[in-house]
Amino acid sequence: MAFGVRVVGDSCERMQSGNGGKIKEWRTQGSQIFLGDTLIMELAEPAYQINLTGSPVAILTNEITTSGGELVAVAFRGWSYTRSFGQRTWGLTTAPEGFFLENGTVLGISVAYFTDHTGQIYQGKILPEQPISAHDNPIMRDDSVPQLVIDWLLGQTTCIDQ
Repeated sequence: MAFGVRVVGDSCERMQSGNGGKIKEWRTQGSQIFLGDTLIMELAEPAYQINLTGSPVAILTNEITTSGGELVAVAFRGWSYTRSFGQRTWGLTTAPEGFFLENGTVLGISVAYFTDHTGQIYQGKILPEQPISAHDNPIMRDDSVPQLVIDWLLGQTTCIDQ
């Protein structure tokens, strides 16, 4: 999921902090995905690109938001046009790496944490910028969007009726 979509405009791309706090950046080039200068994979077709420059984005999270969902939440953190709402996430904010063993099996070990575009490292549960209590959180009940989120989106100058 996260490999197939790249948010362009402000260039929100996944970064990770590994050994000694080194930062490596994920980037796409056509259908290829790189971590630093290392080719990680090649997609069947070029990654889908979304241009969200100046468009408001509301990220909704709760305690079942995990791993790839947390990666997306972190990718949008700190941009002026985004805001997160809901509850804390599950807390799987690590990047695994596969190590091949002599018997042919692969051992996956977490080697890095997610970081946002400012370099802020996320270790564990991610708190939303605007908490919504479990009682008032319809995400867990029926997947409807809380009125607080709708009001925030409609209050943004770039969010207009079409």
